[in-house]
Amino acid sequence: MRPSVLAFAAGIVTALAATVPAAPARADLLQLDDGRWVEGVKMRVEGEGIVVQYKAGEVLVPLARVVDYVIDG
Repeated sequence: MRPSVLAFAAGIVTALAATVPAAPARADLLQLDDGRWVEGVKMRVEGEGIVVQYKAGEVLVPLARVVDYVIDG
């Protein structure tokens, strides 16, 4: 193949790869009993609650206040 054809083919492959959507980021999600949602921060189950890890510190949400949650990993 000629170099110009290879360069053209590489350009097409690069352009097509850029249009493929990335896999959605998985995130922790928490729904409270008052209808609010908490997302975008790391969480973990600990004892009788969910620990929400903010930059400024951690908050323990009792499971009695939690309607549903998803923790990735």
